[in-house]
Amino acid sequence: QPWNSVNIGPHRDIVGTWAKLARKNGLRFGVTVHAARTWDWFDVAHGSDKTGPLAGVPYDGHLTASDGAGQWWQGYDPADLYGPYGAARTPAAHAAYEQKFFNRVMDLTSSYHPDLLYFDDGEPPTSYGLEIAANYYNQNQSWHNGDLQAVLTVKSNEDRIKKAMVLDYERGRSNWTAPEAWQTDTCIGQWHYDVNVFKNHQYKTADQVVKMLIDIVCKNGNLLLNIPLPGDGKPDSDEIQFLRQMASWMRVNGEGIFGTRPWTFPGEGPTRMRGGGFSEGGESRLGPQDFRFTKKGNTLYAFSMGWPTDGRYVIHSLAAGGFGGGSVSGVRLLGSSAKLRWSQTPEGLVVELPTQKPCDYAYCLEIQGLDVAHSQPAPPTIMVPTVKVGTDGTLHLVPHDAMLKGNVQVQSGSLENIGYWDNPDDRVSWKVDFPSAGTYEVTCQVATQGSGTSFVVDAGYGASSPISVPDTGNWDKFVTVTGRVNVGSAGPTTVTFRPAGAIGWKPMNLAGVELRERW
Repeated sequence: QPWNSVNIGPHRDIVGTWAKLARKNGLRFGVTVHAARTWDWFDVAHGSDKTGPLAGVPYDGHLTASDGAGQWWQGYDPADLYGPYGAARTPAAHAAYEQKFFNRVMDLTSSYHPDLLYFDDGEPPTSYGLEIAANYYNQNQSWHNGDLQAVLTVKSNEDRIKKAMVLDYERGRSNWTAPEAWQTDTCIGQWHYDVNVFKNHQYKTADQVVKMLIDIVCKNGNLLLNIPLPGDGKPDSDEIQFLRQMASWMRVNGEGIFGTRPWTFPGEGPTRMRGGGFSEGGESRLGPQDFRFTKKGNTLYAFSMGWPTDGRYVIHSLAAGGFGGGSVSGVRLLGSSAKLRWSQTPEGLVVELPTQKPCDYAYCLEIQGLDVAHSQPAPPTIMVPTVKVGTDGTLHLVPHDAMLKGNVQVQSGSLENIGYWDNPDDRVSWKVDFPSAGTYEVTCQVATQGSGTSFVVDAGYGASSPISVPDTGNWDKFVTVTGRVNVGSAGPTTVTFRPAGAIGWKPMNLAGVELRERW
């Protein structure tokens, strides 16, 4: 790409500078690739304002190489930056663009040997996607004497992709332990430096990020955290304070994070975090009863998201004779020299805490004696609230209690709803305690744009007939639809909502779900 930071602008190899300094300070080095979007996103450069004082005045995309004579960009062709326009956007031109994209990525990896290669796309885009991945992995092995250390991240939730690359959730997370490693990428502020975020003290706090980190790691995830820098390259004073607070917490609790693996299940407690892309937030809801687990060897780490007012923790998952495997032989509070009093009872592992906190945010217990490696799978209800019938005889299924499969996520609006449901392979489920067997009426609020969407409800006794969703004209305009589902027996049952089929599926928002026994 001739339009680069060495030829134009700062006349400096910015990527090379980052690579050198990151490695000098013992850090892994990563690069992000967004160039796949330029074919569409840069095409607007060929247009103009539609209204206002500059209406009709062409943008830079109309310029040609000859227009650069005597300008600071003399000798450069705008077509290399903005791409072809109009009739020139032919299949042959797109093929050339794909080839150029491939060449640029190969140049990037060959020149700078990144440890992490991030694509802001579903998979390394264009027809060269898998070739890019294979080349990068082979290159990385050659850099490390045959040891594959590369991390390649994409935003596709397809099983075929997850087995070959790392799934990335931008500003989000998985809501359950995934078998393959995954990643969250987020920022303490805006993706690029915004002085107003600093002036108004609007960065994420260390408390928020610590809890986010724990919830991510316990589910087999990793956190890629952006600290946006001002033009002089030096973090501002709020960012420096944030980094010092994170470092202080890590010095106390890092052994429960670094080098750990997820346990049989991620945790217990009354608070579940939303899943999917752009689903972050809600850490303030986490409290002392919310525990998250990691393991290292035969050591179990239990993080609590708060300090209890009564000075004691009760971890119900670790009750005597439970599925933890073995009996607890020792409990230590990381960062504290106090000898703890504890007992493993039928209620759970009860731990009496010292009067002094070892840190400012979440707190970690190191637990010995359990057969961590051979623990039995935990009941799925540990972190999944069970919906019970209300006094009005209705079962109310609220979005934040749902189990989410795929990239669907809970979002706010005129109604709290489950949105971003643009993949017909995604699912939404609730754990429901039915008072009796029978046929239940399903009533829910839905919104979509476009016709053809329908879904079914399955309570383990056969899927319902398809429930059609009309075109509501707006993602925030909900209408009521009804159907019926058969329930085979009383008691806890998983109720799943899924698309009736891939053909004709349109993205849908789901809210206000109710079940009532009718027949």
